[in-house]
Amino acid sequence: QAVVKDCHGITYFGGKKEQTSKNTRVKARVKAEALREFIVAKDQVIIMGHKIADADCLGACMGIYRAAKELEKKAHIVINEVINEITSSVRPLYERIRDNAAYDEDLFLTSSQVEDVVTENTMVVVVDTNKPQMTECPELLKKTKTIAGLDHHRQSSVGIENAVLSYIEPYSSSSCEMVAEV
Repeated sequence: QAVVKDCHGITYFGGKKEQTSKNTRVKARVKAEALREFIVAKDQVIIMGHKIADADCLGACMGIYRAAKELEKKAHIVINEVINEITSSVRPLYERIRDNAAYDEDLFLTSSQVEDVVTENTMVVVVDTNKPQMTECPELLKKTKTIAGLDHHRQSSVGIENAVLSYIEPYSSSSCEMVAEV
């Protein structure tokens, strides 16, 4: 896919959908309030991004984690700690957070560990991907009813179908930017 910006605006080539610019400030406020309402109504929040987490993915996960903690909710981030599942550029940051006493000992969970903590009153927030098969734990999307997605990639034909909140903004530079706005 390619994007061309000229005096007439932005044109996409190779994608399946045309995108148009939207007023993201108002949209971000509306989505933020909806996300807050969903989080407040649940006991805990599980956050996950895409497999082979990069800096944008981990940063967006941490942003949602901090938001959940501010709302006094238990929160976990799903990252499969296989040596190749976290990029070498992100591994030092991941290890620093994981080993920091300021964070809950169970902040990071693997796919198999997270299945043991999910309840009927759990919310899942997916960041930096809108493709179920790309998430750290696709099975988790079938085990929960309250799912929110925040992503800066163009929406594909295979998206997270049962999301109660979907915030896809291809004009954002990163998922971290979107989470910061929220």
